[in-house]
Amino acid sequence: PSTRVKPAIVSNQFNPLHQDRGVAALCRREGILYQGFFLLGHSNELEHPVLQRVAASHRVSPAQVVLRWGISKNVTVLTSSNKPDRIRGNRQLDFELTKEELESIDALDGTPWPLPSAPAQGGGTAAVQ
Repeated sequence: PSTRVKPAIVSNQFNPLHQDRGVAALCRREGILYQGFFLLGHSNELEHPVLQRVAASHRVSPAQVVLRWGISKNVTVLTSSNKPDRIRGNRQLDFELTKEELESIDALDGTPWPLPSAPAQGGGTAAVQ
């Protein structure tokens, strides 16, 4: 069934390895707020060499890099923690990513990356698709 009421917000999974570009572009075109959840992905995704390199160049955490990247994409980012140091870090985003850094993170979309504690059929490690 179709609706005549345009949504005000769409909330989807959004992170460097799963950028949901089609839905995000549709939201931009239609003036709908796009909200990204699971932005930090699985904890080991923050160990990706690209994110580690960018974080080191700014002397920030990979989580801060991903949050800054999400904001640069005009995505309303959601994150949570019960650890005060992480909450503070998630708010300290007073740095900018270069065009090259943004492009290197953008290029991660669809990149398989091993997941923690997710055995694939027959053993081994599953990857993000």
